[in-house]
Amino acid sequence: MQLRKVIFLTYYGSWPAYASYFFECCKRNPSYTFIVFTDQRESGEEHNIRFVSSSLQEFNRAASATLGIPISLERPFKVCDLRPAYGEIYREWIVGFDFWGFCDLDIMLGNLDDYLTDDYLNRLDVYSSKPLWNSGSFSLYRNCPAVNQLFRATTDWQNVFLTKAYMGFDECLQRWDGKPIGIAKRTSEVLSIYDLIHAVPGIRAVYDDAVVEWPKDITKLRWSKGTWLNLTTNKEFLYFHLLLMKNSWRFYQPRLDFTKDIFVTGLGLSDHDHTKFSLPAVSWWLRRAMSCAFGISASLKLKLRKQMGR
Repeated sequence: MQLRKVIFLTYYGSWPAYASYFFECCKRNPSYTFIVFTDQRESGEEHNIRFVSSSLQEFNRAASATLGIPISLERPFKVCDLRPAYGEIYREWIVGFDFWGFCDLDIMLGNLDDYLTDDYLNRLDVYSSKPLWNSGSFSLYRNCPAVNQLFRATTDWQNVFLTKAYMGFDECLQRWDGKPIGIAKRTSEVLSIYDLIHAVPGIRAVYDDAVVEWPKDITKLRWSKGTWLNLTTNKEFLYFHLLLMKNSWRFYQPRLDFTKDIFVTGLGLSDHDHTKFSLPAVSWWLRRAMSCAFGISASLKLKLRKQMGR
């Protein structure tokens, strides 16, 4: 029987334009269930995506009741610190699933089943798409008590969850060197889920290198029928992460037709190869130029307003 996997996305606020990329890619992974907690008007189910009406205040109440401490998050991004506790906070939603996980909205997934086969997942308890820390943009956890309660292996978890600022507990507390801190070590440093996974005996974790985040101008990526390929290195990867590029005026993000191949370079996305001469490519370059001009104008106006406000 095929493993059942559920991915949680908790997102509050209006949908950015790139959200359509995320949802289109989710639909093309039918064996995965995506549960989206949001304060937007979407509700019900669409293909394998279930929208659940929720607010940050409702999340606070649910987390407080489950964890037994007064959670009072003020900013949506702080929810990320609590993601390793989703196995408890969302325990009624993971019944019947073999794995649960979380992801960011600004990713474009490839074919998860082809890349993360059941045989592969059966040999591990935690999957991270990043090699040196637990990935906040996509991670999977086995649905079992030992993993669901792993965040409790440190006494720091309560302080982390109650602190107003985001600390990075779901990744590595922004220690990017890939060196975990042992539980028994005498240290004033707070431990992250990355440290706990390495310290608790018996946890089988894989730290992959399966995401592309910063394509250079000379790098070309292709998404074809759900499979991502770096055409520069001929290497397959799991997903593309827009990360900070989504906020760059020079990175063009038009509407895409996912029945076609999707191409990505450091200059933007398209549903045709914009690096080769063709009428669609010429049109793309013209539209990108207009988009860049608008972006530069908006940036200059914002900078001017800030200077005038001083």
